[in-house]
Amino acid sequence: MTSANRFHYQILRYIPDLQRMEPRNFGVIVQGAGQTRFKINTRFAQKGFVDTEAFRRWRQFLGKEIDDEQTEQLSLFRPAKDTPEFLTHLNQMIKGNFTLSRPMITEYRKTVKIDSVLEDLFMTVVMEKDKKG
Repeated sequence: MTSANRFHYQILRYIPDLQRMEPRNFGVIVQGAGQTRFKINTRFAQKGFVDTEAFRRWRQFLGKEIDDEQTEQLSLFRPAKDTPEFLTHLNQMIKGNFTLSRPMITEYRKTVKIDSVLEDLFMTVVMEKDKKG
C-alpha cells in the first residue's frame, strides 16, 4: 500500500444572513508538505448578495496572511504558516459574515502535490455546491 500525504484544509464561507446562519462556500485553504495555499471563486462577489468591497478586502487579508512572505517575519505571535496552529489562528481573526470552517484533514497518495489537492477540494466543496445554486 502506498503511503499517504496528510493535508489540513478549511472552507472559506460567506453567511449572507447571520440570523439564518446558512453559509455559502466560496474558497478553500489547504496546508501540507510545508506549504499553505488558498483558492477563491472570484465570481462569487458577482452573485449580488455579497458586499463587493468587503469581499475585496477579505481577499487582500488572505493574500497578506498566506501569500505575503513579509508576514512570516513581521509577526512574533502568529504561528508558522505551515502548522495546523496557523489555521486555528486564522479562524480566531475572522468575524462577521465571512467565516472559516474548522480545520479538517484529508489524505491523498504520497505523489499528489498540494496544488492538485487545492484544485480537487476547490472543485468538490466550492464549485459543486455553487452549481446547485
